Amino acid sequence: MKKVLKLLQRTLAIVVVVGLVYSCKKEKVEKIEIDNQFAISVFSDTIKISDFLNNLDSLVLEYIKVTEDGSIYACYSDTVENDVVASDVLSGLDDIIFETSNEFEMPTIPPSPVPIPVELPLDDIFSLPFEYDGYEINSVILKSGDIKLDFSTNLNIDGKMTLTTDEIKMSDGSDFSVEINLNNAGTQSINIDLTNCSITPVEDEIHLSAVISATLSEGLGGMYHFNLNGGIKDVEFKSIDGSVQPKRYDFIGTEEIHTGFPNLYGDLKIVTPEFSVKYINTFGFAAQGFIDSLYLTDADGNLTTVIEDWDCVELELYSTDDYYGVINDLDDQLVDEFDLLDDYKEIFFMGNVLLGSDNITNDMISEDSHIDIIADLELPLEFNIDNLLFMDTLDFDLNLSSGMNSEEDQSIHVENIFDEIEFKFVFENSMPIMLKPQVYMLENDQVIDSLFDGNDFIHACENGIAVEDVVEVLLTGESLLNIQKANKISLKIGLSSLGKDVSIKSSDFFKMRLGLRTKTTEIYMDDINL
Repeated sequence: MKKVLKLLQRTLAIVVVVGLVYSCKKEKVEKIEIDNQFAISVFSDTIKISDFLNNLDSLVLEYIKVTEDGSIYACYSDTVENDVVASDVLSGLDDIIFETSNEFEMPTIPPSPVPIPVELPLDDIFSLPFEYDGYEINSVILKSGDIKLDFSTNLNIDGKMTLTTDEIKMSDGSDFSVEINLNNAGTQSINIDLTNCSITPVEDEIHLSAVISATLSEGLGGMYHFNLNGGIKDVEFKSIDGSVQPKRYDFIGTEEIHTGFPNLYGDLKIVTPEFSVKYINTFGFAAQGFIDSLYLTDADGNLTTVIEDWDCVELELYSTDDYYGVINDLDDQLVDEFDLLDDYKEIFFMGNVLLGSDNITNDMISEDSHIDIIADLELPLEFNIDNLLFMDTLDFDLNLSSGMNSEEDQSIHVENIFDEIEFKFVFENSMPIMLKPQVYMLENDQVIDSLFDGNDFIHACENGIAVEDVVEVLLTGESLLNIQKANKISLKIGLSSLGKDVSIKSSDFFKMRLGLRTKTTEIYMDDINL
């Protein structure tokens, strides 16, 4: 604007100088009568949607995506990593506590003057439970765990009892084996580390056999009892062969987001929101997912639901190894409209995963097995606009003395110089949106005048072809005074899609050219200090 005013100043100066030369023989020039019309092109500017997007707040721009065809999306995502992990399935197991006993009739062995070596096998002397709720185990490898054995017997001989089973394989591949001294009536407590052991129970039990080894000189025979108490504790599976009964694992996901467009007010209803779920399932079998709620929340904690029909949001989470599976046929379950102008701060969703299978092999669950769920909400800039305003207030200073050399007060009163000023606006619009412009002149934040009469429209483009509108605004009399008094201008642009669903693309643009025409018939020199 200042460039325009300086140009006007120079033009006025030329007019005045010409008048002075023409009247040089007169002692005093009080008034110059002229018939002057002066037209200039003030500026031409093109606002591209792509430039508008690039100038958005970086926090908002983070969520804007532009596709190859120029379609614009506001994209919000919430991720729940490790919604289910292997440790959820393979750990947290209750300790197994057992108390078992057996009686055995020792064969009669007569006294001997020479010590005699004796070995007595006792098959299946003890049965230890190995059963966990929710699991049917054919075999299992333990990541951790230990077994505690408290053994007692009334058999008191100089010998030992060796307990063995091939249903427990130690980490080196050998059969489980433990020796118990039978001296002092064979009372003994033993702890055995089961890390990396494999266990193959038979009908949910581990069966222990025994061999009594001794060198006897005294006679032996009769009934003896054997007691074995203890527990299998702190067990965590590394892998399992069998089945895992379905179990639900709840999840909650929250992600900070930023929405809103500056200087836009009203309703910006997105008419075709898109919702998809990405997931990773590195378990060797499928799971079922359920989303119970999906909301956007504002700073006050108010919730805006995104999903309309909760009963239908079921997901089949197939085994994916390390790549993403995508479920993108969920759009019918969304609300019909969504207001993009609301100042949302967070996306929130919750649900559960049902995990289990009747046929699991050792390679189906590893230590790294996990399920991640990502809820993606995409809001394309496809909307129906009825009541939307762009508003902004700018500083404004029509100081015609700007750039003059004299230090004196040299203000030029525009209403005393110009009979009229006409602005010529040429609009070119490639957006499918009609605009209704208005510019208010403000003095000390009070509206003192307006630029348009309220009946001017910028038509929406049709069939992808930009349209051109010309609006001429003539200022005379009091309006000329008001434009100089104004210290601010307020922009107010109404937007409408005329009842249609329309979309905005990054290639769309709005172009405005402004021309200025002035008319001057006489200049009083008292109004100009040169």
